[in-house]
Amino acid sequence: MERLARHPVNEVSVKAEREQLLCGRFVTFDGKSAQGDIKARLAPAGSARIFGIPQYDTADPKANPAPDAHDLTLRTDVYRGGSIGWVVAGEEIDAEQELAVGADGKAIAADSAVSASLKTGVVGENNAITWTSREEGVDGNDTTVTLVDPAGNNKALEVDVNGNDVVVKLATDAEGKITSTPATIAAAVLAHDVASQLVTTANTGASTGAGKVKAVAKTNLAGGTDSATAVAQAFTGGDADDYLEIEVY
Repeated sequence: MERLARHPVNEVSVKAEREQLLCGRFVTFDGKSAQGDIKARLAPAGSARIFGIPQYDTADPKANPAPDAHDLTLRTDVYRGGSIGWVVAGEEIDAEQELAVGADGKAIAADSAVSASLKTGVVGENNAITWTSREEGVDGNDTTVTLVDPAGNNKALEVDVNGNDVVVKLATDAEGKITSTPATIAAAVLAHDVASQLVTTANTGASTGAGKVKAVAKTNLAGGTDSATAVAQAFTGGDADDYLEIEVY
């Protein structure tokens, strides 16, 4: 994709190691690589500070086969504070509205409540799921997700809920290998009267949802906040997934 910033007064090159960096999304600092590269990752929803906004997509570092660690496609330029550029909207935004970090690094209105979320799996293996609390705000941080390998043959996919804990017992074949995919899990969660009121599920990024899911220990959703901090201001308004012209604080 072509470069998006109009007036990048503060720009730096970063590397993707944890996950693919997407154009027009808020990212946060993720340390330095063994080669001394500045690393970045998508900013969690509700982040009070951001490192910048990528000018173009990187390759997926978790792809199969994975790119070489020195591959330039794992790098992108991000524009930082004081720059005027573009970001993807996560909801309808009005011109001159202050912006905060929403789900998947998209922009939402500042002071909005943010739902807690959790990412499981790997995008490059097409088994990555984003779990999002139905309830906005800090209370969603109490919700947990567990993906259980039942360690048996011909087990059926099951969803159980105990309080705020969503437990998915994965399906297996005649050899005891897990057969559940994000698509089958999404359908099972949606069909469960209680689980469907606690969380929603979606494929993460470019993940197709066709890969086999792996077991995940009990993990809390995180990032839920009652009032998100402003990190930028919109010059132009737009609908969800539109590009907004903004100034980064």
